[in-house]
Amino acid sequence: PDDDLGHGTHVAGIIGAVGDNGRGVAGVNWTTRIMALKFLGPSGGGMTSDAIACIDYILEMKSRGANVRVVNCSFSAATVYDANDPVNIATKTLTDRGVNVVFSAGNSGAGNGTLNPYAAAPWVVSVGATDERGRLANFSSRGAFGDAGKTVSLVAPGVNVVGLRSTPSQTGVLGVALGADTQRLSLGEMPFYTTASGTSFSAPQVAGAIAL
Repeated sequence: PDDDLGHGTHVAGIIGAVGDNGRGVAGVNWTTRIMALKFLGPSGGGMTSDAIACIDYILEMKSRGANVRVVNCSFSAATVYDANDPVNIATKTLTDRGVNVVFSAGNSGAGNGTLNPYAAAPWVVSVGATDERGRLANFSSRGAFGDAGKTVSLVAPGVNVVGLRSTPSQTGVLGVALGADTQRLSLGEMPFYTTASGTSFSAPQVAGAIAL
């Protein structure tokens, strides 16, 4: 699918951008095959039913023999955790079929219980973000203190991560506007690559590692 946001292209590149080609950046596992599914519109908005449709498609393809082993979910919702939420039921179905599900922890900051409700499901791997110095990023969502069922599974780099650019794209525009692109990329690289921050870009590093 076309990517008018740039978010999905960046995420997919972190997982599996081609390596050993003498140029650009490489994904964590560049031998993997990627099934790209788009469920957010041009404004970034989407509906739960769209996410369900994507997961239904994955399950259908798996039933036809597709070797789907891990699904990266770099999206969240402004709701509370509910085991009966349709998205949570869908991700539970994926794990029951032997598919690893990785979720971004969210970018709601250091408050108590700010974890993405979809990342709170005990059957998914939830990923927070660290900065360039390996410290927990200030925007990275946290679990609920004293609630072992609502915790972040692990963290991965999520600040100024270099990845593939989809042009024109919202993600790429932010990289230029915030100055991160000029700090980490040459002028010759910027038409093809960009930088982005968020747990959306931490999760695919873990998904790529699982794919290895």
